[in-house]
Amino acid sequence: MGRRVAPANRNLLGEGHEMADMNRWSYITLLVAVGLLLVGAGCEPGERQLHPSMLPGDPELVGGGLRIAWESPEPGTAYLMEGRTGRILETHTLDQGEPFLFEIDSVVEADDLEGMLGIEIEKAEFLLYFRPLERPGPAGQEQE
Repeated sequence: MGRRVAPANRNLLGEGHEMADMNRWSYITLLVAVGLLLVGAGCEPGERQLHPSMLPGDPELVGGGLRIAWESPEPGTAYLMEGRTGRILETHTLDQGEPFLFEIDSVVEADDLEGMLGIEIEKAEFLLYFRPLERPGPAGQEQE
């Protein structure tokens, strides 16, 4: 028996090949569109979160930078965040007059922070937020 060879101008897909071509282009178009959406809508490290929604209450921005020395005016909680990534680095409960100190003292510490944050220290925005302690009001009710 001889081997059957399809003529050069005959479609090997058979009937319905137009549908197969259309489906292939639909999938390619869909993949490209999804890829563009992911790139365009993704959270880029350069974006800054002005008010971190993951912090309780309504904390106030009180400091920031590579070196922070801040004194609490009243009892409360201090939150050190990196603004571009939105990561909380430290949380401290402070009494009135108690200092909050932050400083990158060494290259090793800088390298550790870069590894944890995924961005270079020079591009990081260290932000200090403070939320005063809620004091009980008259008859045990909390004040706002």
